[in-house]
Amino acid sequence: MSRHLLWSTENFLNEDCTFWSSSEHSLYVHENLYNERPSEPFRTEDDDIGEAGNPAWVCVDLGTYSGVGWNPTLACLFNHNLTQLEAAGDELSLLGCDDGCPGESGACVWFSGFPGCTVDLTVSPCTGLSQPIENFKSLFRKFNCSPGHRYWLLNIIDQNNTDGYIEIGEWWLGEWNRFHTGSPDPNWVHLQPGREDGPIFYREDNETHYGQDWPAYFSETEQLILTFKNVNNPCYVDEMHVFLRSVMANGGRFVLIPDERMPFCYYVIIKNNKYAQRLVYGAEGELREWRFELKTLTQGAILLG
Repeated sequence: MSRHLLWSTENFLNEDCTFWSSSEHSLYVHENLYNERPSEPFRTEDDDIGEAGNPAWVCVDLGTYSGVGWNPTLACLFNHNLTQLEAAGDELSLLGCDDGCPGESGACVWFSGFPGCTVDLTVSPCTGLSQPIENFKSLFRKFNCSPGHRYWLLNIIDQNNTDGYIEIGEWWLGEWNRFHTGSPDPNWVHLQPGREDGPIFYREDNETHYGQDWPAYFSETEQLILTFKNVNNPCYVDEMHVFLRSVMANGGRFVLIPDERMPFCYYVIIKNNKYAQRLVYGAEGELREWRFELKTLTQGAILLG
């Protein structure tokens, strides 16, 4: 599992960045793109779903945020409302350049003759072909646009979007990482579904005095368990400590991709506060297991229109 499992602990998008967009809903604003709450999204205004020659877009200036280097290698969208993107001219891409967002003086030539980095976000990691985005409410893409860029733009044309606006719960732009996969145990990291078999649905169950049911759906989440098994190698222990400190510096939240060959990715938070268990004591060292109980951050909440 560890050789294909990816993780990312820092989102380069934060309050130090500046955002522009083709339009912005008065309630669901740019700040919601990085507020660590996928259930509270960003939206464009009604009827801004993009068309040929006039895409919907969101652009960010990473600015002078120390340490980023403007070189992300992982893009994720969580809790989006994008559809199949099958109409002629539909598009979902990530663009990078160094000259400014649309509307700025000296801005990049974003939409025609673009000279910088372009990442097609519709390409499936499974097949290398375009996939039905609507089937996966969260998506990721690895990419390499080195050298990095200061400005990054999401370019969207979704002509069959039935909501009439573009909605993105969380936009993650960071660096992907992988755990050590060499000897003595290349599979020391394991990811399992949680105890519940399938999503957990949050709802309110009301019943009238006459037996009429009035349930109300609110949101959903999933549970996962990330386990580091038989950890008796000091280098493995140190690597796992570095990972954990990085996660905790981000409030226990991080992006987890179970298998980079598959289309699934999760924005999770660690729920348990005690991780390590010694399994075997011995003169040659100890076998230990580290167990992290994860919950995906809530998605699908019912919002105001």
